[in-house]
Amino acid sequence: MSHPAARLAYACGLLLVRYGHWTVRPERTTIIGLEGWPRPAIGACWHEGGLIGLTVHAHHKDNYPGLSFVPPGLLGEVMRGWLAGHGGMTPAALPRDGLGNPQAALKHMARALRGNEDVFVAVDGPHGPARRVRPGALWLARLTGRPIVPVAMAAWPSLRWPKWDRHILPLPGARVAGVYGTPVHIGRDDDIDAAAQNLSAQLASANARAWQMLGRHRQSAALRAPGGQHV
Repeated sequence: MSHPAARLAYACGLLLVRYGHWTVRPERTTIIGLEGWPRPAIGACWHEGGLIGLTVHAHHKDNYPGLSFVPPGLLGEVMRGWLAGHGGMTPAALPRDGLGNPQAALKHMARALRGNEDVFVAVDGPHGPARRVRPGALWLARLTGRPIVPVAMAAWPSLRWPKWDRHILPLPGARVAGVYGTPVHIGRDDDIDAAAQNLSAQLASANARAWQMLGRHRQSAALRAPGGQHV
């Protein structure tokens, strides 16, 4: 954190927290399924819904996750600031792609789950491709026996950040909808590729329902999600 660029990135993460709490208001938020959260659990979402998802969790402290993966570099510093601003969530540091040992981050999260802490994973992050499940959360579920909860968030009016994940940025006054789906259990002998396909389908279903909950506002959205789907 001594490098000026790293400090600036961290400060940007804190600003994102303030923006999220300014735009994602409890009185304009409708959430379904959260009461069924099987603590501890692995919350899994698409990267696009992260800003909304962590803010919603901050409004529901009983189900607030304890850890989240953090990539290396300046993006990681942004996320560290973001997590710290959300009540001091613990980062689980990932190495650069092709370097280091990602198993250390998985073991960190496994210990947290065994200590009754929740974790939250953007399963297509940190660099995409968008809406393609990467295996980290699946391995974690198989290792610990804890379920994965598919989570989807939607907001309107909102903008899409012009980057690979088309991150959802709610605008002031936005209505927010969140869906916590049926927990997915992965057995020790289950095939990871098949589990990834199942989780992807569960996330797609939860995502569609979240946008449908916004009703006529969704029909007005002249935006496209990754993969060409209208939102």
